[in-house]
Amino acid sequence: MNKIGSLYQLKERCCLVFSSKEAAVLGGAVAGWPLEALYHLDDLVRKLAAFYSKRFNCNVTVVSPKDLVVLLEVDGKFKKFLTSNGEMGWILFVDEHYNDYFEEVNFQQTKNSVEEAIQMP
Repeated sequence: MNKIGSLYQLKERCCLVFSSKEAAVLGGAVAGWPLEALYHLDDLVRKLAAFYSKRFNCNVTVVSPKDLVVLLEVDGKFKKFLTSNGEMGWILFVDEHYNDYFEEVNFQQTKNSVEEAIQMP
């Protein structure tokens, strides 16, 4: 998962995305929170993002399963993304298996799916 400019979708995990690499390290912002954290503890994860935002004086956002992101930059174990909310931030990839939490999305397939959903009665 190192193709700059490619569109990716989270599969079954959620991630905290930090506006700076330094905050990502301080917050332990690793890719791939368990799916249960999103569905059963959604409020807690969002509160954690708000806590980190305030604590580290930076923006922290939650990217959920099925959300789309664009890979903007790779710097060692850090990857910078543009989220579907228009926010940019960093996720710390502790090791290569975190790449498995994302799958590359074909833009044309995504466009066709959206168009089909819009046309449905």
